[in-house]
Amino acid sequence: MSNLLRKPWAKVMAFLLLLIFAAGTLLCAVILWDMYLGGSELKAHPLFYYRNWVKAGMVACPVACLLLLAFSLASAGRWEDHEGIHLTWLDQIPLEIDLAVLLLTLNALRYHHYYGSWISELFFLLLTAALTLLLLLVFTAQCKAGPPWKYTLLYRLLRFSRRLLRKLLRGLFLLLKNLPLLWKCLLGMVSVAALLLCTTLLPVEGRIATILMLILPLTGVLLYLTLDLHRLLQAGEKLAQGDYSHQPQLFRHTLPEFRRHAYHLGSVQEGVQRAVTERMKSEHLKTELITNVSHDIKTPLTSIVNYVDLLQKTDPNAPETREYLQVLQRQSQRLKKLTEDLVEAAKASSGNIPVHPEPTDLSVLLHQVCGEYTQRLEEARIEPILQAAPQLPYAMADGRLLWRVLDNLMGNVCKYALPGTRVYLTASQESGALLLEIKNISQHPLTVAPEELTERFVRGDASRSTEGSGLGLSIAAGLISLQRGTFQILLDGDLFKVRITLPQAEPEN
Repeated sequence: MSNLLRKPWAKVMAFLLLLIFAAGTLLCAVILWDMYLGGSELKAHPLFYYRNWVKAGMVACPVACLLLLAFSLASAGRWEDHEGIHLTWLDQIPLEIDLAVLLLTLNALRYHHYYGSWISELFFLLLTAALTLLLLLVFTAQCKAGPPWKYTLLYRLLRFSRRLLRKLLRGLFLLLKNLPLLWKCLLGMVSVAALLLCTTLLPVEGRIATILMLILPLTGVLLYLTLDLHRLLQAGEKLAQGDYSHQPQLFRHTLPEFRRHAYHLGSVQEGVQRAVTERMKSEHLKTELITNVSHDIKTPLTSIVNYVDLLQKTDPNAPETREYLQVLQRQSQRLKKLTEDLVEAAKASSGNIPVHPEPTDLSVLLHQVCGEYTQRLEEARIEPILQAAPQLPYAMADGRLLWRVLDNLMGNVCKYALPGTRVYLTASQESGALLLEIKNISQHPLTVAPEELTERFVRGDASRSTEGSGLGLSIAAGLISLQRGTFQILLDGDLFKVRITLPQAEPEN
């Protein structure tokens, strides 16, 4: 039965049969009225011998009408391929329009009852019945879908007017909000003057009451804004005195200019605090830099001075003289390397190194690096694992500078990687750029933050018991930056990873 309620043909058949049985009910009622109450003799009526059939029709037709009407009302708003109540275009016609059409039809029926033929009267009678039934079904479907007043023309006009008014008020609010503060003040003064001018048309008693009603709210608004202005002035004074922790707290509803000014004051405070923090960090790094430079220069220099003093006191032909000379040579080379690294780090940070970018095959470069460091990696008992993506495009880089970066990184691997482990060198493509990664396990615990390892004279070996200037990663980061790439260090426990991204070379035509 529920499926039958959704069938369109069942609805149409029920509608037509309902009209037919309603017409039959009316016809039977007219015949019985004329037969028994018409004033003529009963046996003389033409349908006297069919009176029992007419009586049966008078009972059956109303019963059928009630059953068909119940079916039509139950099926109203239910359609195939739709769950729940579904309103068609006919159900969404405003009720005022349906009632207007029905009233016009009733007026036409009334006119043809007096002036038209019986055929036209019968036609408009059937049309009125059909429209009445259709209006009842539409109203039933609308009641099932929700409150029926939502489908009236008045409700839709009110809803449209509300939306239009809301848009107009929002546009006016945005216009006033974006006006400069000076124009807002002028507009407020003109509005108050216009209202005061209008009060001159009122009687004296009403004029005084109206002026008081204007002055009191305006006084409250001015006091409200004055408090916010006072808070802004206090925040500015605190900022001028060096107190950067005071944030202006304004009322929730205030002028946008005041709120914007408070945001600017807060931004100044945050900027000053950030600058102070950066300066303190810079001073701390500068102190560490001086300490580390002094330590790294003092160690070889002290050895050179001491061994020179020993050589002066030792016979040139003595066996230990050669050993002293070897120490002097080693320490002088260390001091030379430190000086060269300092100069190279200064050039890398200032950008004074010439850069000649050209298409570079990273796979070939990694193979060359692995071949160059084969012996040193074997001595350190470190196994190189080379992984390069197939058909890798070229990188736009300076091969000479990139070689120096890889040389620094592989030198660090040989000095600081844990013996008996592996070092992974990978080259791949990522988001339109070329990616180089070098991963190894550190021999010493890494207690330094990744971003600090690229600072000068900072080592992963905090005790500084190993040789090295601590400038290698700083130089490498500067050289990669000169080639428009990025240099990133990632630490995960003892895993040390370097990620280098380089721009991709344009494909040749």
